[in-house]
Amino acid sequence: LRKLLRIFGLGNCLRIFGLGNCLRIFGLGYGLRIFGSGNCLRIFVLGNCLRIFGLGNCLRIFGLGNCLRIFGLG
Repeated sequence: LRKLLRIFGLGNCLRIFGLGNCLRIFGLGYGLRIFGSGNCLRIFVLGNCLRIFGLGNCLRIFGLGNCLRIFGLG
């Protein structure tokens, strides 16, 4: 089941309870995907990516291409 929630009149989209869930806020293209494989959290409009609860988890911060792999999943 997918739910679409638009907030702030910026075309923001919140999809929940489904694979590849995505939360976009502040009209800045921020994307938060949760509860699915290859989950991704992008912040700071710098293409930063935090993948959690999935194989090959990766945390990139500050737009420097830095990568932190967590959970010992590669």
